[in-house]
Amino acid sequence: MKTGKEIKINLFKNFTTLFGSVNNKESKAVFINFSAWAEPIDDVTEINISSVIRNMNKHIKQTIYDKILSRESEFMVDRTIVDFDLRKSGIKFGKRSFMNCEITLYLKSELTLTNPDIKDDLSILLKHIIKTVFESNPYFKFHKRKS
Repeated sequence: MKTGKEIKINLFKNFTTLFGSVNNKESKAVFINFSAWAEPIDDVTEINISSVIRNMNKHIKQTIYDKILSRESEFMVDRTIVDFDLRKSGIKFGKRSFMNCEITLYLKSELTLTNPDIKDDLSILLKHIIKTVFESNPYFKFHKRKS
């Protein structure tokens, strides 16, 4: 018995994006998932790539925290989980590496995914994360496909 729901959204040409919930009727948690192929802009042998990836993860978490607390809406979050995956092994100039990020937001009150307020808030949050963390990234350019 499938009760979850996923909605694909095309907000960006270089990212595959979707959001959803495990239980659409009485959703206590929603998730945002986006993925892309990261290609280093310059030769990465001169930089600490582990530090760059760690800072990207931290920047995602900080952006979520700032954006959720600064908005006044029905979208009240109790806690969040960020699963950011960009493997440092194999990252080299001229080669694309797969990047995936899943953000789980645990809600204080139950909302359905079809609620327009939650769709708007998730879209705004996703747009803000991608613009501030990924599109302005000085180390990587992101693509929707590997080649």
